[in-house]
Amino acid sequence: MTLPDTGSGSPRPASSPPPRWAWVLLFLAAITTVLLPYLLWRSTWFGAPLADADIVRFLEGDDPEDIQHALEQLSRRLGAGQPAAPYAPALLELTSHREPAVRLTVAWLLGEEGKSPAFREALLGLLEDDHAGVRFNAGLALCRFGEPAARAVLLEMLRPLAVPSPCAGEVLERRGPGSRVRPGGALITLGQGSDTVDIPSPLLGKLLEGGAALGDRVAIGDPLVILDPEAEQILQALVGLGIVGLAEDEAAIEEVLLAHPGHDRIRTQGRATLERIRMGARAQAEAEASASGLGG
Repeated sequence: MTLPDTGSGSPRPASSPPPRWAWVLLFLAAITTVLLPYLLWRSTWFGAPLADADIVRFLEGDDPEDIQHALEQLSRRLGAGQPAAPYAPALLELTSHREPAVRLTVAWLLGEEGKSPAFREALLGLLEDDHAGVRFNAGLALCRFGEPAARAVLLEMLRPLAVPSPCAGEVLERRGPGSRVRPGGALITLGQGSDTVDIPSPLLGKLLEGGAALGDRVAIGDPLVILDPEAEQILQALVGLGIVGLAEDEAAIEEVLLAHPGHDRIRTQGRATLERIRMGARAQAEAEASASGLGG
C-alpha cells in the first residue's frame, strides 16, 4: 500500500505496517470507550458461549440481540487468533445493517482481523456512515491496515461533534449544556404532529452550548446539539494519527494540546504522536533524497 499524493509531485515510499504496540494501545482504549457500550445491548452482557454454527446462524439472523451476542463471541475468537474467513460473508453483509450498534461493532471486528482486502474496502465505505460512532470505529479499525484514508475521521474525533437531526420536527425537550450523555441515551425529543421521536446520542460525551433550542423547528441534517468529545476518544484519535497521520495534521494536534493544557495523558500522547509523524516525515525525506541520488 502506498500513501496518497499530497501534491509534492514526488512518490511516497510504501507505508510500513503499524507497530504492534500502537495497535494494542488503540485496541485497549477503544474496547472500553467505543466498543463496550454497544456490546452492552440494552444493559445485557452476552457472556454465554456459542458454538461456531450458532455464531454463523446468529450473524445471519434478524434479531439484533442475537447478532450482538455472536459478535461478542466472535471478537474473543479473533482475539485468540482464529481466522475470520468462515464468517467473512456474514460480517460484510452486516456492514449495512439497520442498527448502528451492529455496524459499529462489525467495524471494529473487521479491523481486528486487519488483513483482508475485502474487510479494508468495507471499512472504507463505513467512513461515510451517517452515525458518528460507526465512522469513528471504522477509522480506528483502518489504522490496523495502515490506511491513510482514516485520517479525516481521526481528525473529526478530536473536535466537538454537531449531531445532525435524522428527521424534521419541533424541539419539545432537550438536555442542557454540561449534561453528560452515554451512547444511546436521549439527547433531544422532537415532535411530529401528534407523535414524538427521541434522538439518541451517538457517543459518550458532554453537551456544549449551541444547537437547537426548545421550540425550534429543525429539518433533516440541522444540528441538534454540540457534543464535546471524551478524553478517551481524543486519546484514541491521537494514537491512530501516530500510525497514519501526516505532517499536515500537526496543526490540529497542536490545537488539541492547547485546548487541554491540564490533561497529562492527552499532552503526553499528543507529543508522542507529533514526534512519530515528524519521524515519518524525516524518513520519507531521506528515502526521497536517496532515490533522487540514485536516479541522478
